[in-house]
Amino acid sequence: MQRQGGWKLLRFVRAIKIALRTKKDEIVVVMDDTPTSVFISCTLSVIGKKNKVICLNMMDSLAPNFAKKVLYRAAFKRMYASVNNQQIMGLYCSLYGLPKDRFFYLPDCISNWGMKILQRNDTLECGGYIFSGGSTFRDWDLFIDVAWKLPQYKFVGIARKTGFPKKQLPSNVEMFFDVGETTFNDYLKKCSVVFMPINVKTQGGQIVIFKGGLYRKAVVTTDTAAIRTYIEDGRNGLLTPFKDSQSAIEALNKVMENDDLRNNFGNELHDDIKQLTPTYFVDLLTDFLKKKDFKI
Repeated sequence: MQRQGGWKLLRFVRAIKIALRTKKDEIVVVMDDTPTSVFISCTLSVIGKKNKVICLNMMDSLAPNFAKKVLYRAAFKRMYASVNNQQIMGLYCSLYGLPKDRFFYLPDCISNWGMKILQRNDTLECGGYIFSGGSTFRDWDLFIDVAWKLPQYKFVGIARKTGFPKKQLPSNVEMFFDVGETTFNDYLKKCSVVFMPINVKTQGGQIVIFKGGLYRKAVVTTDTAAIRTYIEDGRNGLLTPFKDSQSAIEALNKVMENDDLRNNFGNELHDDIKQLTPTYFVDLLTDFLKKKDFKI
């Protein structure tokens, strides 16, 4: 199983190596790495192998161009892909002309890290600050803009140094870069609210939102197709429109100034996310493979 990706030469070379090493009747499973899945599938076709490829959690920026359409259509002759939202499935099919029967619904799961959080059952902590963190599709420009306009609150952010906006930060923001998972989780579990602005309309931020839920944190995040699968606005968190700093400000004020609402959101999200276990994930995947007559 391969993980992570981007449209880069190194991943193309890696995909060729995987395709060449793939044995007869093996199924190639790639997780969270759409480009590698596509390259492997296309390479298998070129070298005359008939192996199937499964891309778990297909991710795409919805920026179609001629080359990508050609690659996708060629790859999906032998490739299947899971998506965590029915709307995303429809977008991929319509934008790239892909057959719907090559897609299946498979929600994100909390994996081993989530099960460890549940098993530890840490005491709920509240440090009084707003937390944001991660790397993929984060809208750090919006984060900074909101922090400037909410000087009464402390913000803590964790990001990759590469690609972070070169802007002046307000005095109420404390940023950390390229830290380890333990440090990341420590800051997350001690916050009052998880603020997750996203800069694409498909997906991003789910893992941090899941962790926030398992730590019973209220979440304010961008209304994207994937996040809408897990956050129901007004029940277990608050969704704000894409690139709308004023709505984000209003939502953060709402939860920071209302302890009961903040706690209710955190408890509701916790009860929802804890259901998304690896067992649930594997059961859904197995059902799909059986329906498609995969040898497992």
